Amino acid sequence: MLDKFKKRYWPFVLLFLLLTYKSYALRMSRPSEFNLPWTQDQINDLNLIHEQLFLMQQGRYESDEVSTTKTNANNGEMWFFTNIVSLIQYKSYNDVYEVLAQPYNPSDRIDINDHGQISLSGGARVKKEFTLPLTDFNPGASGPTAATQGIFASYEFTIDDDMHTSFEVPTDCDTSADLTIEVYWGINEDYATNSGEVQWSATWRAIAVGENVTNGGSTGTLDFGDVNIPTNANTLVKTTANIAGSSISQDDLISLNGARVDLDSGSNPAAEPYIIMVNLEYYVNKLGESL
Repeated sequence: MLDKFKKRYWPFVLLFLLLTYKSYALRMSRPSEFNLPWTQDQINDLNLIHEQLFLMQQGRYESDEVSTTKTNANNGEMWFFTNIVSLIQYKSYNDVYEVLAQPYNPSDRIDINDHGQISLSGGARVKKEFTLPLTDFNPGASGPTAATQGIFASYEFTIDDDMHTSFEVPTDCDTSADLTIEVYWGINEDYATNSGEVQWSATWRAIAVGENVTNGGSTGTLDFGDVNIPTNANTLVKTTANIAGSSISQDDLISLNGARVDLDSGSNPAAEPYIIMVNLEYYVNKLGESL
């Protein structure tokens, strides 16, 4: 039995011992094609090829632990820093490069289940967004006025003008984080004209299939607060407010009723502010959903 073990496994044991003693790198770039007359660049390339062949002949790939960058390193050497966490440097083609690795955290990972769903675990997250087109908004009791600003479509709002739209919470939405509503707007007036301010507001309702459309699910109000108009007329402004992720679920239908409302204090501008785009931003914790 021992003889069979020796015959079958001794090559693997030998290979393991070799790798723990020194490692070998038998790899080089494809040589350039040279033509007469030779140029200085071709001679430089040829010297690099000779050096790579020399390193291959030597067969030794060195790695060291250091506290400062090596100044006498050869191409193909790599070194690890003992005083800087996760910093690795190596030399290639006469230049020194470095890699800063992230500490390993087994909880921050990507999982793929049997059906191909990709999930982000631990603190691993990515951010996504989608636009709520103005053409999908329906005027409320007092709708804003459709207009253009340059070549941008917009709606101009007087106080109490409102609009409605609805959207579905995406299946990849991480509801442990908030949804952010972004309003992109402007006004054809300088701030110095009247020290003008604008306040946007929105009420929302989130319902699941089977819940009452008019009074079911969860609801809330987005208070954007009084916002100064920009210093210069027609400067694009982004104002944001959040819908609590704890109040919604994936696949919920959310209705949004946005309006311009009275200021808490301050002065209204003489011109009417306009909205160009409304955007929704959310965090993703998975890609797709299992069938």
